[in-house]
Amino acid sequence: MQLLDGDPLGTRMRCERILRAGGWLLPARRVWLRACARIARDWVREWQLPDRARPRHIGAAFTSWLDQRIESALLELAEEQLEEERAGRAVDVSEDAAFYRELAGRLRVEPAEARRFCAQLNVLPRGERRRLGRIRASGSDAERNPRRWLSG
Repeated sequence: MQLLDGDPLGTRMRCERILRAGGWLLPARRVWLRACARIARDWVREWQLPDRARPRHIGAAFTSWLDQRIESALLELAEEQLEEERAGRAVDVSEDAAFYRELAGRLRVEPAEARRFCAQLNVLPRGERRRLGRIRASGSDAERNPRRWLSG
């Protein structure tokens, strides 16, 4: 069964942009699906206005509204990731197991360490997340010495 037919609002690209800009380490597809669920839920309440009350130009307000739903999805998933880590759940039963395995391969660590890295990074303030994300993306210290970033 398919719940989504295309991406008419461009939410997939918006999610990827916000993930990169914020330095988040979360699976883009899950963020996108969660954001779509938030958008669908809130759409009826906030944008389904009678024709006479609907604004003619919703551009900036609407894109800001979309971004807020994406940020909410990010925060929820980061919290779930942290809860999963704190509870000590096995990585292989996580909905994000493939994401952790892929990241673990790039970092040359075990998937459990990759999840710990994600959980620690995603709770940091945005500036710190972005700085560490750039380090990781550049293949510098975080990838050469990942256990340094996993301690704590």
